[in-house]
Amino acid sequence: MTNDLTYYRQLPYTRRAVPVRDDPGHPYWLASFDELPGCKADGASLAEAMANLDAAFDDYITAMLKWESPIPEPARKPQGEQAAKPLVPPVVRVADITQLYQALLHARTASSAAPAPASDVESFNAAEMVEVG
Repeated sequence: MTNDLTYYRQLPYTRRAVPVRDDPGHPYWLASFDELPGCKADGASLAEAMANLDAAFDDYITAMLKWESPIPEPARKPQGEQAAKPLVPPVVRVADITQLYQALLHARTASSAAPAPASDVESFNAAEMVEVG
């Protein structure tokens, strides 16, 4: 029996989101799945990035099924009632994420010893990544 999109939606894939600053005052979020290379999305807010990531997930899995390509599964498997839950936006309070993001920005700007990054992409570190699922 071949697995379908519904099967993959139920698996506990690991989501990550990273805040990006392209212009001062205009941050956005990049979101991805650890287990699905190339399955990424962005959004003006964390919630928008997660919604866009859900759509990208569906497109990614649908294409992989159509091409009969292997689809990576997460190392951890769903258990019990978790197995029946569909892929939904994570339960993360946006206010908490916003406060975290503001604290990271404040810590970076408060440190006068750190040189200005050459680009926003080069300035990220693991502490700024947020696991959301």
